[in-house]
Amino acid sequence: MATEVVQLEGLAQILVGFTWALGLITVVIVGSRVWFRHWLRVTRIEPNGWGWDDWLAGFGLLDAKQLAFVAACCFTIVGAYYGLGSPDSKLDPSQKALALELVFFFQLAEAAFTILVKASIAVFLIRLTTQKRYHYPLWFVIIATIAGCVVPGVVVVTLCKPLAAQWDPSLGTCGDYSIITKLSYAVSVITVVTDWTCAIIPIILIRRLNVPPHQKLPLMITLSLGVFASLASIGRMPYLKYYDAEEDRLYGEANIVLWCIIEGALAFIAGSLPPLRKAPGIWIEKLRTTVHSQQSRSHIQLEDQPAETSRHQPVAKGPTDSDSQHSLLGEPGKSSPSIALQEMPNTNSRSLEENDCALK
Repeated sequence: MATEVVQLEGLAQILVGFTWALGLITVVIVGSRVWFRHWLRVTRIEPNGWGWDDWLAGFGLLDAKQLAFVAACCFTIVGAYYGLGSPDSKLDPSQKALALELVFFFQLAEAAFTILVKASIAVFLIRLTTQKRYHYPLWFVIIATIAGCVVPGVVVVTLCKPLAAQWDPSLGTCGDYSIITKLSYAVSVITVVTDWTCAIIPIILIRRLNVPPHQKLPLMITLSLGVFASLASIGRMPYLKYYDAEEDRLYGEANIVLWCIIEGALAFIAGSLPPLRKAPGIWIEKLRTTVHSQQSRSHIQLEDQPAETSRHQPVAKGPTDSDSQHSLLGEPGKSSPSIALQEMPNTNSRSLEENDCALK
């Protein structure tokens, strides 16, 4: 017999609405980041622009096989239609079992995308500087995030025998659920520490960057947006006790899931905005160059020897290839020269005339 869906009310409606909105915004922003960075490399405007941080961001967002952010959003939305965010009084046993199963898969998905997005941000910051004193804390961020996600994941998977007893206790036996709550508190602390590390290091790097002050502040703000993700980690702490609650467990866990979705979306957006910062400037410059080139061509008076004239036309050169801080952050550098087409005098014919007069 098929399990009936529940009518969304209150917290369940909020959960579905936020998940849809944040999911779509994140897909657009991270998808634009991945496309733009790949476009920079393909067009050779910035051949070294694409890096491991882009691979990690792309896999973290779009690879549903690895239970990443898109998969987590799907589990959340479907789970809400089967009881996630609803009190026990409105649910039957089959709905509760299916919703708890979806929450279990959400936890695995959340661990996967957290590792990938945090590693993406850390790798991007590592590429900004060659100083080892900044590399060490960033590698700590990666290692601590992996440990903080893998250890609880292993515990969750091995807590019940068989695994299906996680969502249907009648199928087997489970250990003490309080260990999940304790590990969740530890993971939240690790998340806050790593988020603040990824927010403070860019501020230090930008302060020492040789750019005008009016350009430093937007860079600092953009690269430090990850600090808001730590606020989401703090916001979910009061609800972690619902992991081992006996009543209204799904209602309480909906708050945890909601804050995890908010945290993941903020982390993805914070990690994708800095690489996208240079996009408007590059596209405006390309549009300006195209318009200037068309205007220059319109003023050319074609001569009797077009082939001879075209040989003297200067060839446009692309921007210099750089993997520096200015390149990754999109700081203004040398723009691509416009194609300046001009009439060139026929020096060969003039020389022949002068030699003929001399002979006479």
